Formats: sequence, structure tokens, C-alpha cells
Amino acid sequence: FETTLQLASRLADPDLVAKAKTFPYQILTTMQNLDPKAPGALSDALDQAMEIATANVPALPGRTVLAVDVSGSMHAPVTGYRKGSTSKTTCLDAAATLAAAVLRRNPDATVIPFHDSTVDVTLDAREPITRLAERLRKLPSGGTNCSAALVELERERAEADTVIYFS
Repeated sequence: FETTLQLASRLADPDLVAKAKTFPYQILTTMQNLDPKAPGALSDALDQAMEIATANVPALPGRTVLAVDVSGSMHAPVTGYRKGSTSKTTCLDAAATLAAAVLRRNPDATVIPFHDSTVDVTLDAREPITRLAERLRKLPSGGTNCSAALVELERERAEADTVIYFS
């Protein structure tokens, strides 16, 4: 039990997370590979570490738009399919987690999920990163139309200083 608490303490140590320059999607991969029988203190510590790791994501000036590809192809492993090396983390896991982290650091950002077309979603930047990412991962998927987000911005006559695509 003492070893578990020591490990949990290190995992959620703000100085160690900052020193490692860890990004939230790296912590997500760790969470996905954590043994389901592992003590809850470890998964709680990883949740805390993910929140801490958002400090490693830049705050961007001006209006930011986050275009998140939720199409079917995003359900493929982020490593591709490789015998013995296929990751549990999908492209969508990485995209949704990164987008959630950028949203956390840029709470006025607009998130536009897309597949064949855009998907309406309202996200609260104060929600835990894991919950924000989960909401994006659960959106309907379809084909891939990367221009759908730009078409939506044009339709709204919206201006943006920064547009980030997660695809």
C-alpha cells in the first residue's frame, strides 16, 4: 500500500510532470495500459497528472478554432497496425485528448468536430480533460471531409487567428 501511495504521489507531482514535459495524450496512453486491477489511487493520480500536464500546452492569442476529425478512420491505432506493437490508443483518442487540453488552456476556443459534415457539440473547458475527450470520442463518425470545418467557419462568417486541425 505504501508503495502505491509513493508511486501515485510521483505520478501526480506537478514538478515531475513539468520536468518531463509530458502532454496529456501520453498520460492517456498510460491510463489505457493500466491494469484494471491496479489500485484506484494510481488512476486518480494519472487523472491529476493529465490536468497538470495541460500547463505544457500553449495558451494561444486571439480567437482559436479546433477542428477535430471524428471520422471512422480516426478509430485506427495511433501507431498503425504492427504485429506486437499496435497501440491501444487510437488516432481519435490522441486528437480528442489534445483538443481537450488545448481547449482547457484556451477556454474561449471554438471546437468544430467533423466527419462528412460538422457535428454540433457544446463543451465546457472546465470539465476534466478525460471527460472532454470522452465526449469528443463518442460523437458520431462517418467519412472524412476536412473542409467541413472551414465551410462552417465561412458560413458563420467567423474569423480566427489560429485554426488547429486534429486529424
